[in-house]
Amino acid sequence: MGHAVALTGAILLALASTTPGSFHAPQDPSTKPVPPLPKLKAIAGIAGFETFSTLLYAAAADRPHQFRATYVFPDRVRWQITERDKDASERSIQYRYGDTFFRLPPRSPVSELCEGAERNRLLLQMELRRALMLYPDGFEWKGSGLDRRAELGELGSLFAHSTSETDKRPGEIGSAGPDGKPIDVYKAIQWRETRSRLWPATVEMWHAGELVWKETVDSVEVQGRFIDAFFLPPDRRDRSTAEPVETGARELDLPATCALRIELPKGTSWDDALAIRARARDEWTARLAGQKLELDPSATIEVGREGEPTAVALRLLSVPEKPPAGFVVADARKARGIAVGGLREVTAARLADLRREIQPDSQAANPYVRFDASRGAGVDRVWIVLPYTRAH
Repeated sequence: MGHAVALTGAILLALASTTPGSFHAPQDPSTKPVPPLPKLKAIAGIAGFETFSTLLYAAAADRPHQFRATYVFPDRVRWQITERDKDASERSIQYRYGDTFFRLPPRSPVSELCEGAERNRLLLQMELRRALMLYPDGFEWKGSGLDRRAELGELGSLFAHSTSETDKRPGEIGSAGPDGKPIDVYKAIQWRETRSRLWPATVEMWHAGELVWKETVDSVEVQGRFIDAFFLPPDRRDRSTAEPVETGARELDLPATCALRIELPKGTSWDDALAIRARARDEWTARLAGQKLELDPSATIEVGREGEPTAVALRLLSVPEKPPAGFVVADARKARGIAVGGLREVTAARLADLRREIQPDSQAANPYVRFDASRGAGVDRVWIVLPYTRAH
Protein backbone atom coordinates (compact mmCIF):
# COMPACT_ATOMS: atom_id res chain seq x y z
CA MET A 1 0.00 0.00 0.00
CA GLY A 2 1.06 3.55 -0.60
CA HIS A 3 2.82 5.67 1.95
CA ALA A 4 0.09 8.32 1.89
CA VAL A 5 -2.60 5.80 2.79
CA ALA A 6 -0.76 4.75 5.92
CA LEU A 7 -0.47 8.30 7.15
CA THR A 8 -4.19 9.08 6.92
CA GLY A 9 -4.83 6.51 9.62
CA ALA A 10 -6.39 4.02 7.19
CA ILE A 11 -4.37 1.21 8.67
CA LEU A 12 -4.81 -1.49 11.22
CA LEU A 13 -2.09 -2.14 13.76
CA ALA A 14 -0.19 -3.85 10.96
CA LEU A 15 -0.68 -2.12 7.63
CA ALA A 16 1.48 -4.60 5.81
CA SER A 17 -0.90 -7.46 6.58
CA THR A 18 -4.04 -5.76 5.22
CA THR A 19 -5.52 -7.46 2.17
CA PRO A 20 -8.11 -5.25 0.40
CA GLY A 21 -9.79 -8.27 -1.16
CA SER A 22 -10.73 -9.53 2.30
CA PHE A 23 -13.18 -6.65 2.87
CA HIS A 24 -16.76 -6.73 1.64
CA ALA A 25 -19.26 -3.87 1.44
CA PRO A 26 -22.75 -5.17 0.55
CA GLN A 27 -25.11 -2.67 -1.04
CA ASP A 28 -27.58 -3.15 1.82
CA PRO A 29 -25.86 -3.86 5.18
CA SER A 30 -29.08 -5.35 6.52
CA THR A 31 -28.76 -8.31 4.13
CA LYS A 32 -26.28 -9.91 6.53
CA PRO A 33 -27.76 -9.78 10.05
CA VAL A 34 -25.34 -9.35 12.92
CA PRO A 35 -25.65 -12.02 15.65
CA PRO A 36 -26.53 -10.77 19.14
CA LEU A 37 -23.79 -9.93 21.62
CA PRO A 38 -22.93 -12.08 24.65
CA LYS A 39 -23.89 -10.81 28.10
CA LEU A 40 -21.52 -8.38 29.77
CA LYS A 41 -18.83 -9.98 31.92
CA ALA A 42 -16.00 -8.13 33.68
CA ILE A 43 -12.34 -9.17 33.63
CA ALA A 44 -10.56 -8.82 36.97
CA GLY A 45 -13.37 -6.55 38.13
CA ILE A 46 -13.00 -4.27 35.08
CA ALA A 47 -16.04 -3.96 32.79
CA GLY A 48 -13.94 -2.41 30.03
CA PHE A 49 -11.49 0.38 29.30
CA GLU A 50 -10.91 3.25 26.92
CA THR A 51 -7.51 4.66 26.09
CA PHE A 52 -6.42 7.75 24.15
CA SER A 53 -2.89 7.55 22.78
CA THR A 54 -0.56 9.65 20.66
CA LEU A 55 1.10 7.71 17.83
CA LEU A 56 4.30 8.79 16.09
CA TYR A 57 4.74 6.69 12.97
CA ALA A 58 8.30 5.76 12.10
CA ALA A 59 7.67 6.99 8.54
CA ALA A 60 6.37 10.42 9.66
CA ALA A 61 7.23 11.29 13.25
CA ASP A 62 6.29 14.95 12.62
CA ARG A 63 2.62 14.06 11.97
CA PRO A 64 1.14 12.71 15.22
CA HIS A 65 -2.02 10.61 15.15
CA GLN A 66 -4.56 9.90 17.89
CA PHE A 67 -5.50 6.30 18.63
CA ARG A 68 -8.72 5.79 20.59
CA ALA A 69 -9.26 2.18 21.70
CA THR A 70 -12.50 1.21 23.46
CA TYR A 71 -13.16 -2.24 24.95
CA VAL A 72 -16.22 -3.58 26.79
CA PHE A 73 -16.08 -7.21 27.88
CA PRO A 74 -16.69 -9.52 26.29
CA ASP A 75 -16.23 -9.04 22.54
CA ARG A 76 -16.99 -5.32 22.08
CA VAL A 77 -14.12 -3.31 20.57
CA ARG A 78 -13.83 -0.04 18.67
CA TRP A 79 -10.57 1.43 17.36
CA GLN A 80 -10.31 4.87 15.81
CA ILE A 81 -7.14 6.40 14.34
CA THR A 82 -7.15 10.05 13.29
CA GLU A 83 -4.35 12.39 12.28
CA ARG A 84 -4.15 15.33 14.67
CA ASP A 85 -5.61 18.61 13.39
CA LYS A 86 -7.28 16.85 10.44
CA ASP A 87 -10.97 16.73 9.55
CA ALA A 88 -12.87 14.01 11.45
CA SER A 89 -13.86 12.38 8.14
CA GLU A 90 -10.21 11.35 7.68
CA ARG A 91 -10.52 8.84 10.52
CA SER A 92 -10.25 5.09 10.09
CA ILE A 93 -12.34 2.91 12.42
CA GLN A 94 -12.35 -0.83 13.10
CA TYR A 95 -15.16 -2.53 14.98
CA ARG A 96 -15.67 -5.81 16.76
CA TYR A 97 -19.30 -6.68 17.49
CA GLY A 98 -19.19 -10.15 19.00
CA ASP A 99 -17.76 -12.45 16.34
CA THR A 100 -18.37 -9.94 13.53
CA PHE A 101 -15.78 -7.39 12.40
CA PHE A 102 -16.09 -4.24 10.31
CA ARG A 103 -13.91 -1.48 8.90
CA LEU A 104 -15.06 2.09 8.17
CA PRO A 105 -12.62 3.67 5.70
CA PRO A 106 -11.75 7.38 5.68
CA ARG A 107 -14.30 9.72 4.07
CA SER A 108 -16.76 6.87 3.57
CA PRO A 109 -20.21 6.33 5.17
CA VAL A 110 -20.23 2.70 4.00
CA SER A 111 -18.62 0.08 6.23
CA GLU A 112 -16.83 -3.04 5.01
CA LEU A 113 -17.26 -6.50 6.48
CA CYS A 114 -14.00 -8.25 7.43
CA GLU A 115 -14.05 -11.98 6.80
CA GLY A 116 -11.72 -14.94 6.49
CA ALA A 117 -8.02 -14.34 7.03
CA GLU A 118 -8.49 -10.58 7.47
CA ARG A 119 -11.07 -11.13 10.19
CA ASN A 120 -8.66 -13.43 12.03
CA ARG A 121 -5.80 -10.93 11.69
CA LEU A 122 -7.93 -8.16 13.15
CA LEU A 123 -9.12 -10.39 15.98
CA LEU A 124 -5.52 -11.32 16.85
CA GLN A 125 -4.49 -7.64 16.83
CA MET A 126 -7.37 -6.66 19.10
CA GLU A 127 -6.66 -9.53 21.50
CA LEU A 128 -3.01 -8.51 21.62
CA ARG A 129 -4.04 -4.98 22.57
CA ARG A 130 -6.27 -6.34 25.33
CA ALA A 131 -3.40 -8.47 26.62
CA LEU A 132 -1.10 -5.43 26.67
CA MET A 133 -3.54 -3.35 28.68
CA LEU A 134 -4.68 -5.98 31.20
CA TYR A 135 -1.66 -8.27 31.60
CA PRO A 136 -1.75 -10.82 33.18
CA ASP A 137 -5.58 -10.85 33.41
CA GLY A 138 -7.90 -12.13 30.72
CA PHE A 139 -5.72 -14.90 29.25
CA GLU A 140 -4.32 -18.17 30.56
CA TRP A 141 -0.59 -17.49 30.57
CA LYS A 142 1.73 -20.47 30.93
CA GLY A 143 5.48 -20.87 31.14
CA SER A 144 8.42 -20.39 33.45
CA GLY A 145 11.38 -18.08 33.82
CA LEU A 146 11.19 -14.88 31.83
CA ASP A 147 8.74 -16.06 29.18
CA ARG A 148 4.99 -16.71 29.19
CA ARG A 149 2.62 -17.81 26.42
CA ALA A 150 -1.17 -17.87 25.97
CA GLU A 151 -2.55 -20.19 23.28
CA LEU A 152 -5.36 -18.88 21.05
CA GLY A 153 -6.18 -21.98 19.00
CA GLU A 154 -6.17 -21.52 15.23
CA LEU A 155 -5.32 -17.81 15.60
CA GLY A 156 -1.91 -18.61 17.03
CA SER A 157 -0.71 -17.39 20.41
CA LEU A 158 0.37 -14.45 22.55
CA PHE A 159 3.73 -14.24 24.29
CA ALA A 160 5.22 -12.06 27.02
CA HIS A 161 8.88 -11.55 27.85
CA SER A 162 10.28 -10.00 31.03
CA THR A 163 13.82 -8.71 31.40
CA SER A 164 14.21 -9.96 34.98
CA GLU A 165 12.51 -12.25 37.49
CA THR A 166 11.53 -9.24 39.62
CA ASP A 167 9.56 -7.45 36.86
CA LYS A 168 5.90 -7.01 37.77
CA ARG A 169 5.07 -6.52 34.09
CA PRO A 170 6.88 -7.70 30.92
CA GLY A 171 8.91 -5.46 28.65
CA GLU A 172 7.50 -7.14 25.52
CA ILE A 173 4.09 -8.57 24.63
CA GLY A 174 3.47 -9.92 21.16
CA SER A 175 1.45 -12.19 18.90
CA ALA A 176 2.53 -15.19 16.85
CA GLY A 177 0.84 -17.10 14.07
CA PRO A 178 0.02 -20.81 14.15
CA ASP A 179 3.59 -21.46 12.97
CA GLY A 180 4.96 -19.77 16.09
CA LYS A 181 6.60 -16.89 14.20
CA PRO A 182 6.14 -13.40 15.76
CA ILE A 183 3.80 -11.02 13.94
CA ASP A 184 3.12 -7.89 16.02
CA VAL A 185 5.14 -7.06 19.13
CA TYR A 186 4.80 -4.26 21.67
CA LYS A 187 8.35 -3.54 22.81
CA ALA A 188 10.08 -1.20 25.28
CA ILE A 189 6.94 -1.14 27.44
CA GLN A 190 7.10 1.33 30.31
CA TRP A 191 4.44 0.99 33.00
CA ARG A 192 2.80 3.42 35.41
CA GLU A 193 0.37 2.91 38.28
CA THR A 194 -3.14 4.35 37.99
CA ARG A 195 -6.01 3.49 40.34
CA SER A 196 -3.92 0.81 42.09
CA ARG A 197 -3.15 -0.98 38.82
CA LEU A 198 -0.23 -0.92 36.40
CA TRP A 199 -1.03 0.28 32.87
CA PRO A 200 1.26 0.81 29.86
CA ALA A 201 2.58 4.38 29.64
CA THR A 202 4.80 4.24 26.54
CA VAL A 203 5.36 1.44 24.03
CA GLU A 204 6.82 0.75 20.62
CA MET A 205 4.75 -1.21 18.10
CA TRP A 206 6.74 -3.50 15.78
CA HIS A 207 5.44 -5.55 12.86
CA ALA A 208 7.44 -8.25 11.09
CA GLY A 209 10.63 -6.96 12.67
CA GLU A 210 10.12 -3.29 11.71
CA LEU A 211 9.12 -0.35 13.90
CA VAL A 212 5.61 0.90 13.02
CA TRP A 213 5.09 3.56 15.67
CA LYS A 214 6.03 4.90 19.07
CA GLU A 215 3.06 5.37 21.36
CA THR A 216 2.33 7.45 24.44
CA VAL A 217 -0.79 6.41 26.33
CA ASP A 218 -2.27 9.77 27.29
CA SER A 219 -5.22 8.50 29.35
CA VAL A 220 -6.88 5.33 30.59
CA GLU A 221 -10.53 5.32 31.65
CA VAL A 222 -12.38 2.38 33.20
CA GLN A 223 -15.53 4.18 34.41
CA GLY A 224 -17.19 4.90 31.07
CA ARG A 225 -20.32 3.05 29.94
CA PHE A 226 -21.19 2.46 26.29
CA ILE A 227 -24.29 1.36 24.42
CA ASP A 228 -23.81 -1.66 22.17
CA ALA A 229 -24.48 0.44 19.05
CA PHE A 230 -21.13 2.18 19.68
CA PHE A 231 -19.45 -1.02 18.48
CA LEU A 232 -21.28 -1.11 15.14
CA PRO A 233 -20.67 1.18 12.14
CA PRO A 234 -23.49 3.75 11.72
CA ASP A 235 -24.77 2.08 8.55
CA ARG A 236 -25.18 -1.23 10.41
CA ARG A 237 -27.06 0.07 13.42
CA ASP A 238 -30.72 -0.67 14.14
CA ARG A 239 -31.25 -2.68 10.94
CA SER A 240 -29.02 -5.49 12.16
CA THR A 241 -30.39 -5.63 15.69
CA ALA A 242 -34.03 -4.58 15.35
CA GLU A 243 -36.86 -7.06 15.16
CA PRO A 244 -38.77 -7.16 11.85
CA VAL A 245 -41.66 -4.75 11.66
CA GLU A 246 -44.97 -6.02 12.99
CA THR A 247 -43.58 -8.87 15.11
CA GLY A 248 -45.15 -7.58 18.32
CA ALA A 249 -43.71 -6.03 21.45
CA ARG A 250 -40.61 -7.41 23.11
CA GLU A 251 -38.78 -7.01 26.40
CA LEU A 252 -35.73 -4.75 26.20
CA ASP A 253 -32.73 -4.30 28.49
CA LEU A 254 -31.82 -0.64 28.12
CA PRO A 255 -28.22 0.34 28.86
CA ALA A 256 -27.29 3.35 30.94
CA THR A 257 -27.46 6.55 28.90
CA CYS A 258 -26.42 10.18 29.21
CA ALA A 259 -28.57 12.72 27.38
CA LEU A 260 -29.58 16.35 27.12
CA ARG A 261 -33.38 16.81 27.09
CA ILE A 262 -34.84 19.64 24.97
CA GLU A 263 -38.53 20.33 25.62
CA LEU A 264 -40.59 20.96 22.48
CA PRO A 265 -43.43 23.51 22.25
CA LYS A 266 -46.90 22.00 22.34
CA GLY A 267 -48.15 21.16 18.86
CA THR A 268 -44.66 20.71 17.34
CA SER A 269 -44.82 18.69 14.11
CA TRP A 270 -42.41 15.87 13.31
CA ASP A 271 -40.71 17.97 10.63
CA ASP A 272 -40.17 20.80 13.11
CA ALA A 273 -39.01 18.38 15.82
CA LEU A 274 -36.38 16.96 13.48
CA ALA A 275 -35.25 20.45 12.48
CA ILE A 276 -34.85 21.42 16.13
CA ARG A 277 -32.92 18.21 16.78
CA ALA A 278 -30.62 18.86 13.79
CA ARG A 279 -29.78 22.40 14.94
CA ALA A 280 -29.16 21.27 18.52
CA ARG A 281 -27.04 18.34 17.34
CA ASP A 282 -24.82 20.60 15.22
CA GLU A 283 -24.37 23.00 18.12
CA TRP A 284 -23.50 20.30 20.64
CA THR A 285 -21.25 18.39 18.27
CA ALA A 286 -19.05 21.48 18.11
CA ARG A 287 -19.24 22.11 21.87
CA LEU A 288 -18.34 18.51 22.77
CA ALA A 289 -15.47 18.14 20.31
CA GLY A 290 -12.88 19.24 22.84
CA GLN A 291 -14.19 16.82 25.48
CA LYS A 292 -13.69 13.68 23.36
CA LEU A 293 -17.42 12.95 23.50
CA GLU A 294 -19.63 11.90 20.60
CA LEU A 295 -23.39 12.13 20.08
CA ASP A 296 -25.43 9.08 19.15
CA PRO A 297 -26.33 9.43 15.44
CA SER A 298 -29.78 7.88 15.93
CA ALA A 299 -32.69 10.15 16.82
CA THR A 300 -34.30 9.79 20.26
CA ILE A 301 -37.52 11.78 20.68
CA GLU A 302 -39.96 11.56 23.57
CA VAL A 303 -43.64 11.28 22.67
CA GLY A 304 -46.91 12.11 24.41
CA ARG A 305 -49.99 9.94 24.88
CA GLU A 306 -51.15 10.54 21.31
CA GLY A 307 -47.73 9.75 19.85
CA GLU A 308 -46.84 13.41 19.24
CA PRO A 309 -43.21 14.64 19.71
CA THR A 310 -42.75 16.31 23.10
CA ALA A 311 -38.96 16.46 23.68
CA VAL A 312 -35.68 15.80 21.88
CA ALA A 313 -33.00 13.79 23.68
CA LEU A 314 -29.41 14.26 22.50
CA ARG A 315 -27.67 11.11 23.69
CA LEU A 316 -23.96 10.62 24.10
CA LEU A 317 -22.51 7.39 22.74
CA SER A 318 -20.76 6.83 26.06
CA VAL A 319 -21.60 7.73 29.65
CA PRO A 320 -18.78 9.93 30.97
CA GLU A 321 -17.72 9.99 34.60
CA LYS A 322 -18.55 13.72 34.65
CA PRO A 323 -21.42 14.55 32.26
CA PRO A 324 -21.41 17.93 30.47
CA ALA A 325 -23.67 20.62 31.92
CA GLY A 326 -27.30 19.84 31.21
CA PHE A 327 -26.72 16.16 30.40
CA VAL A 328 -28.36 13.66 32.75
CA VAL A 329 -27.46 10.00 33.30
CA ALA A 330 -30.26 7.40 33.25
CA ASP A 331 -29.34 4.07 34.81
CA ALA A 332 -29.85 0.77 33.01
CA ARG A 333 -33.48 -0.33 33.11
CA LYS A 334 -36.15 -2.47 31.50
CA ALA A 335 -38.53 -1.49 28.71
CA ARG A 336 -41.19 -2.79 26.36
CA GLY A 337 -40.55 -1.96 22.73
CA ILE A 338 -42.03 -2.51 19.30
CA ALA A 339 -40.78 -1.77 15.79
CA VAL A 340 -43.26 -0.07 13.47
CA GLY A 341 -43.27 1.06 9.85
CA GLY A 342 -42.79 4.79 10.32
CA LEU A 343 -43.65 7.82 12.42
CA ARG A 344 -47.26 7.68 11.21
CA GLU A 345 -47.60 4.44 13.20
CA VAL A 346 -46.50 6.02 16.49
CA THR A 347 -50.06 6.24 17.79
CA ALA A 348 -52.01 6.38 21.03
CA ALA A 349 -53.13 2.78 20.42
CA ARG A 350 -49.53 1.53 20.11
CA LEU A 351 -48.52 3.30 23.29
CA ALA A 352 -51.54 1.97 25.15
CA ASP A 353 -50.63 -1.56 24.05
CA LEU A 354 -47.14 -1.16 25.52
CA ARG A 355 -48.49 0.22 28.80
CA ARG A 356 -50.82 -2.77 29.16
CA GLU A 357 -47.86 -5.13 28.88
CA ILE A 358 -46.03 -3.90 31.97
CA GLN A 359 -47.00 -4.99 35.47
CA PRO A 360 -49.57 -2.73 37.19
CA ASP A 361 -47.20 -2.05 40.08
CA SER A 362 -44.31 -1.06 37.78
CA GLN A 363 -43.52 2.61 37.16
CA ALA A 364 -43.48 3.67 33.49
CA ALA A 365 -41.22 6.51 32.36
CA ASN A 366 -41.73 8.81 29.37
CA PRO A 367 -42.05 6.79 26.15
CA TYR A 368 -39.80 7.68 23.23
CA VAL A 369 -39.03 6.69 19.66
CA ARG A 370 -35.64 5.75 18.15
CA PHE A 371 -34.84 5.83 14.45
CA ASP A 372 -32.32 6.75 11.76
CA ALA A 373 -32.85 10.49 11.28
CA SER A 374 -31.05 10.68 7.92
CA ARG A 375 -34.34 10.18 6.05
CA GLY A 376 -36.23 12.83 7.97
CA ALA A 377 -39.90 12.26 8.74
CA GLY A 378 -40.08 9.70 5.92
CA VAL A 379 -38.21 7.05 7.92
CA ASP A 380 -39.73 3.58 7.45
CA ARG A 381 -38.51 1.84 10.62
CA VAL A 382 -39.11 3.23 14.09
CA TRP A 383 -38.76 1.73 17.54
CA ILE A 384 -41.34 2.78 20.13
CA VAL A 385 -39.86 2.27 23.61
CA LEU A 386 -41.58 2.45 26.99
CA PRO A 387 -39.02 2.31 29.85
CA TYR A 388 -40.17 1.17 33.26
CA THR A 389 -38.88 0.23 36.68
CA ARG A 390 -40.14 -2.81 38.49
CA ALA A 391 -41.74 -2.56 41.91
CA HIS A 392 -39.59 -3.86 44.76
